[in-house]
Amino acid sequence: MKCSMCGLEFNEKEGKNACASCVMKGCGMIKCPNCGYELPLEAKSLTSFKRGIVKLKQLIKKEKFELKDNAVIPITKLKKGITAKIAYINTENKNRLQKLMSLGILPGKPIELIQKFPSYVLQIRHTQAVVDKEIAQDIFVRFKKD
Repeated sequence: MKCSMCGLEFNEKEGKNACASCVMKGCGMIKCPNCGYELPLEAKSLTSFKRGIVKLKQLIKKEKFELKDNAVIPITKLKKGITAKIAYINTENKNRLQKLMSLGILPGKPIELIQKFPSYVLQIRHTQAVVDKEIAQDIFVRFKKD
């Protein structure tokens, strides 16, 4: 966990130890051991989802995965000329998400990678969009072998 007040990164056990003197047991909050700021406990499903995303990002960086049928990969790993369906957009940046949505880059839509360098050129139906590598890495597609 990371305290949004002081920025300290700590685990749930350390936060629960900081809560030991509190009378409000089971309130769904956890204290930062450094500054005492109270944060909501993350849901177990969210925590495991975040761990899965971290593992996926590590695999992508190491490129230790094969393109299997129905695999979900970042569009940056597709070969030029391949069409896939958008699985999801992995960004917390609302402006970036709105920009991609306005270009028609939405989950379930077919998308083709036209060009990789110097920028990524994407074909979404009758529209072509140009994005940089940082934005392209946020677009995950479901790859289907022919």
